[in-house]
This record gives sequence, structure tokens and C-alpha cells, in this order.
Amino acid sequence: MKTIQSDFIALNAKIAILTTHVNNFINENLLRNSIDTLIRIGKIKKDNITIIKVPGSQELPLITNIIVKSKKYNGIIVLGSIIKGKTIHFELLASSVTNEISKISIQNNIPITLGLITAENIIQAIDRSGTKYGNKGHDAALACLELINIINEIKKL
Repeated sequence: MKTIQSDFIALNAKIAILTTHVNNFINENLLRNSIDTLIRIGKIKKDNITIIKVPGSQELPLITNIIVKSKKYNGIIVLGSIIKGKTIHFELLASSVTNEISKISIQNNIPITLGLITAENIIQAIDRSGTKYGNKGHDAALACLELINIINEIKKL
């Protein structure tokens, strides 16, 4: 029996991080923790990290797809926050963004991890961006690092 699992060190990996301007104070916490995780735990060089900021969550799938097509990165981390308002826009946007990014990842065999907070209110978003319930940017960075290494191990078989 063969088991494939990996650690988080990905010395030469190139990572793109996408984030949005909307809810910037929350997204900056996600971004800061994601970068810290890549550098401290993944041992990624700063020069191998590219940060791309887009207007809002709706634009994330398009830019993600363009990044994938560039073939310059081993993994992509998508960060953002969608906070419920008074309309169904929240549900539609969250579902559309996550589904489209998942499709891009699967169709192109590249790890794209989501640190996308979907919250009922601003307090929940703050709690999930580094206070009460950890940090989704950190979680997405760890998952990206591990997936890059697992894919590399599978390619060696």
C-alpha cells in the first residue's frame, strides 16, 4: 500500500495571491497571514509571491483564470470576504465565485485554495479573519502549500 502525503515546505514554488478591495480591512488580515504562512512555514521567497488586488469578489474568477493560463504559478490563493446584506446577492455571489474558482482549479490541475469568508455580518467576518476563529488566509496558504507538494509527489509516480 502506498500513501501520499506531504509537508508544507515548498521552497521554489511560485504563488499568486488574489484579494479584493471590498472589505479591505478584513482582507488585509487574510493577506498578511497568508504571506506570513508562505514565508515562515512554506519557506517561500518573497520574490516568488505575487499579490493581485481586484475590485470585488465577482472579479476573482476571471483574474484567477488569467493567472492560471499564464502558467507562471504553482498555486493560487484566493482571499476575500462576502458579507450578507439585505438582498439575495450574497448567496448568488458566494456560490458563483466558489463554483467558478473550483472549476478553474479542476480543469487546469492547479491548486487554487479559497480563503473566502462568507459571513452573516461584519462581526463574523472579523472573527474569521484572525480573531476568534483563526484566519482563513493562513488556512488557504497551508492548503495551497500542501497541495503543491502532493501534486509533485503524484507526478513522480
